[in-house]
Amino acid sequence: VMIHCARIGADTVQRFLKSMPLAEQHRVVFKSVDDSTTSGELSVQVYSDHERLMRSLKIWGLCWLLALLSVPILGAHWFLVPGFLIAGPIMGYRRYHQHSISVKVTGACPRCHSEISLALEPREQLPLHKYCPQCSTPLHIVDAATGS
Repeated sequence: VMIHCARIGADTVQRFLKSMPLAEQHRVVFKSVDDSTTSGELSVQVYSDHERLMRSLKIWGLCWLLALLSVPILGAHWFLVPGFLIAGPIMGYRRYHQHSISVKVTGACPRCHSEISLALEPREQLPLHKYCPQCSTPLHIVDAATGS
């Protein structure tokens, strides 16, 4: 009985780990205006096909739920309901084709050498143009392997 319980626990843990997005780290280079450089890392979450499908179905369902909840709103339901009904498949399609999202980029500023960590919007991709939060130096962030 104890071996069977341990087996169920291991299967549950494996299923849970499979449902989590895979975190990847990519090497990047911070370039400043005066061409000085430092290295850094870009954190990315990569989704499996199943995770992408579930994410797209959730946003599609949420839009259609909002369409249903918008029906009793007098006057506004004439544009809210069709808007949510149209937005559901569009947002689901976009979410399904989003294989990965950028989370943050960390490294040192090439000018002031302070450690920086910048949160990124999910759709932001390399190359990035950001500013150092300490000294406001414009930074060009590129992939270390390709230089772009």
